[in-house]
Amino acid sequence: MKQYVNLPIAELVSDVPVDPVHTRELADSIMSRGQLAPVIIREETREVIDGFHRIAAMKELGFNQVEGVLTPCDDEGFWDFRIIQASLHKNITFARAVDWVDKVFQLSPWKPRYKNAYNLFATARQGSAPKEVVEWAESKAKAWGLAVTTVENWLYTKESLAEDVLAQAKSLPLEGRDITYSHYQATAESLPNRPELQRQILDKAAKEQLTPREIRTVGQALRRAADEEEAQSILRQPVSRTEEDMVHEAKVEKLLAHPREVTPMEERAEAMEKDVLYKIDLLGIIHSSEAMTQGKIDALTPAQKEDLYATCEEAIAGIRRVMDMLKPSIKAEYQLREG
Repeated sequence: MKQYVNLPIAELVSDVPVDPVHTRELADSIMSRGQLAPVIIREETREVIDGFHRIAAMKELGFNQVEGVLTPCDDEGFWDFRIIQASLHKNITFARAVDWVDKVFQLSPWKPRYKNAYNLFATARQGSAPKEVVEWAESKAKAWGLAVTTVENWLYTKESLAEDVLAQAKSLPLEGRDITYSHYQATAESLPNRPELQRQILDKAAKEQLTPREIRTVGQALRRAADEEEAQSILRQPVSRTEEDMVHEAKVEKLLAHPREVTPMEERAEAMEKDVLYKIDLLGIIHSSEAMTQGKIDALTPAQKEDLYATCEEAIAGIRRVMDMLKPSIKAEYQLREG
């Protein structure tokens, strides 16, 4: 049963970092209007469930006691309560709750079966886990006021970010920062377990005010970089370019920086390759023409008909060129057989 009491601040276990700016704002509010909402405390251990900033603000103001609600709960219930309360504060939910979700997993009967909490929630969301595991994951997420996919994304972000980057993602304040949890999530998804590139892309995001979507585009381009030189070229490029453009520009920049002589044999091979590709293109035109009917042609606009006619003329010219290339060799082979 809940008990509303005045509690000595010195007895409370408040082990969660707080935002000093928010603490100061609360202190100003408490000075003028008093403590408007009680803090929630675990009865058995005096650990804070919700109200970390209120306690910090009142301590800063010199209060010795705080109004609170004592809530009895076991270990699992304690972490559940903390996650539920954190979900009400959208700007700090991931920062606090992602580790608490892992605490619940550690206490669950499924810990011996799964590598980590992410593995459990991912398989549950995909439907590949046993029915009782899926039900457990869904019931926990529902109790926390979250979707299973949200919990899975949090845990994936935690598993995929470098330790120092993760610590930064969980630091306070998050509200009002140019870099938010969504930026860290995009970084984890596009560059999983790539510490150095994660740091660099987040630096770029902060300097150039990138959106999470732009981080994903740059990250996907970075994953295609053949080496560090290409990666640095991609990081220097403006985000207005597409992924393909960034990758292409990086390769061109590297070639220009390291020019090499092309041997006559390579020139011949390149010419042969162009001819072969040209022939393949022509074959494609020929085969696609078989599917063309009078009805399809009649359905075209006058401009489309003109474009198609011009394309056909180009195709015919190309086919004649190939035929002219083939004639000498065919004639020589025929003469050889006749001889």
